[in-house]
Amino acid sequence: MHFLVKKPGWLVFDPSEYGDEEVKTFQVRHREGRTNTKLVKFEDGSWYLKNGSQMFPLKAVPSRRDIGVGAKEGNVIYIREVLDKKWFIKMNGPVGE
Repeated sequence: MHFLVKKPGWLVFDPSEYGDEEVKTFQVRHREGRTNTKLVKFEDGSWYLKNGSQMFPLKAVPSRRDIGVGAKEGNVIYIREVLDKKWFIKMNGPVGE
């Protein structure tokens, strides 16, 4: 496996960014500093968001620009995930179910 983003400063989740209830968009921003959050891609092509010891699978979904999972644009990496379960990442709190 390899890390696409080794040290993102924070993960931003904005519920207003998705119109379909089954899809939500995350933005991983580059910042100096340390964090346990990593975007991981395995050799089989699967993507995972790793937060400490927790791993959350990410799936590619179609979009107008066909960016899929892990599209990089400048300093921001866009991840679109089909919701298999409800969980949220908050900037100042732990991951919860």
